[in-house]
Amino acid sequence: MGQISNDAEGVGTSAGGMRDVSGPLSQALRLLQQAAAAAGDPWGHDASVREARAQYEEGHANLLQALAAAGAVGGGSVDRLGSTAQGMVETDESSAKIAAQLNR
Repeated sequence: MGQISNDAEGVGTSAGGMRDVSGPLSQALRLLQQAAAAAGDPWGHDASVREARAQYEEGHANLLQALAAAGAVGGGSVDRLGSTAQGMVETDESSAKIAAQLNR
């Protein structure tokens, strides 16, 4: 008879790894947002800085968006991996019970 095996512990470890990555990303996003807010409006209002300001603001917005997306993906992955690991353990336990009943 064939066997199916899984590594629930490895999946659980992966969840911890994702948490280790997503936490610092979320913190970096918060710190960057706080620093930008604290800086206020450092730009002058003359024509010579308008183009530089537009380029900076677009890049800054893109960076904030990327950090937010990465943190959201990481956080969601942590939850999904944790649930998957728990489901794997429960499936293993149920399968063992069924196998024991069939082997009586």
